[in-house]
Amino acid sequence: MDVLNCQGFQIDQFKIPAFRLNEGDIVTLNLWNDGHFFDLERKLISIYSGEKSVKQVIISKQLTFAEHIRLNRWTEFFYPLTVERYLRKYAEPIEIYLSIFPNDRLKPKTRISHLAGNPRKFLSIYESLSKCKGLIFDLVGVDPQGALDIYQIVEDFVTSKNGYAILLNNFDDMKDRCVKHYNIEVLNGINYLARSI
Repeated sequence: MDVLNCQGFQIDQFKIPAFRLNEGDIVTLNLWNDGHFFDLERKLISIYSGEKSVKQVIISKQLTFAEHIRLNRWTEFFYPLTVERYLRKYAEPIEIYLSIFPNDRLKPKTRISHLAGNPRKFLSIYESLSKCKGLIFDLVGVDPQGALDIYQIVEDFVTSKNGYAILLNNFDDMKDRCVKHYNIEVLNGINYLARSI
C-alpha cells in the first residue's frame, strides 16, 4: 500500500515529478542548490506532511519534517538547553544509538549551542523518528561525512521499523545511495547555479 502517491504537479516554475512512497522506501527529491531551495522546500514540506492539500498528492500515513533545532538566545543565556533535556522534552525513547557520533560530542550535559551541524541534525532526526515512522528530512548544515552517516541512520530505521522517508536534497550526492531518486525540473528556461557550473 502507498504511504504517499504523488501524481506530479507544479509549484511556481518547478515541475514536481510523479512518484510513490511505500513502507520501507526512501525517496530523494533533488531540489538543486540555488536561491529557491528553502522556499521550495517549505512548500513541499507543507504538502507532503499534509498541512496543505494538493489533489495530485494522496497521503495515507503521517510524515513529519525533522525541523532544525533553533535556540532562543534569551533562554540560552539563563537556562541552556542540553542534549539530555532536549531528548527528555521532545523525543520518545527509540533504538537508535547515540554513539554514532564521538562520545565527547553527545554527552547528556552537552549544550545544544555547542554542537556542530552533524550532531544537531542527528538529534532532530532522532526526535522525529521517535514520534512517527514517516520522515521528511534535509541535510542542510551537515558535512559530507555527516550526510552519509545520517542517511545511513535513516536507512537503517526505515528498513528495520518498516518506516518511510523523503529526503529533500540540494545536491546530487545521494543519487547512488537511493533507489528512488528524482530531479525537480525547472520550467520557463530558468537555470540553476548548480547546473551551470
